[in-house]
Amino acid sequence: MKIVLESDLIHTSESDVPYLQMRFENCGSHSLLFYPGPHRKSNQLEQSDLKSIDVEFSLNFLRRILHQDLEILRDFGKNIDKNLPAVMGNRSFPITSAMKQILVQIIECSFSGTLKRLFIEAKVIELLTLQITQINALPSGKRVLKKLDMDKLNEVRAMLLDNIHNPYSIEELSKTAGINRTKLQEGFKELFGTTIFGFITDIRLEEARQRIQDQSHAASIAEIAALAGYKNPQHFTAAFKRKYGFLPKELRG
Repeated sequence: MKIVLESDLIHTSESDVPYLQMRFENCGSHSLLFYPGPHRKSNQLEQSDLKSIDVEFSLNFLRRILHQDLEILRDFGKNIDKNLPAVMGNRSFPITSAMKQILVQIIECSFSGTLKRLFIEAKVIELLTLQITQINALPSGKRVLKKLDMDKLNEVRAMLLDNIHNPYSIEELSKTAGINRTKLQEGFKELFGTTIFGFITDIRLEEARQRIQDQSHAASIAEIAALAGYKNPQHFTAAFKRKYGFLPKELRG
């Protein structure tokens, strides 16, 4: 999916003007990249064949919303000033639950015309704010995961998705992926921005949200809570409210 902000967005394979790209990969990572004009040659992160949501916007758009203050972007901003290709933080970062919620809001936007443009532009600015905040908060000495470890962790993520309602134990995941328990737990949180338990919970809650929102789904909220792994509907309601900011019953009017 590619989000278009009309005149402020560059949507071409080659561009004569500088532009930036926010990329949100289906594997759970995101990156912020700068492409100087007139060429697309850059140190862009390796592209995957997974589906992604890309937002591309002009340098003028970035300067406008930052009030010309590129210093907030640190080394990334310095490279932009020098018109050098760059990846903020020099790697990809885990997509947070807050980012996921905004992406869902963009995808499910029901507005049209000018209102849709205003809504999406506001959400894009929210996403950019979250990206910058997360990347700037990274300690300078933070360990960067090796590609082999990232591949193993992505394998673990795929295993969890395939068995979300009957998840593997930490020991089973560690043995199957060939990664020790400590590196598994710490690396998973570093790469995906959540613990393994938190990841499972988020996926189950999102499935529950979709079931509740589906008007053709006849199951009660208590039944949907049970499908999400909650024996106590009140615990489900509390977890749902923490994640989405509203009660499950509010989706059904």
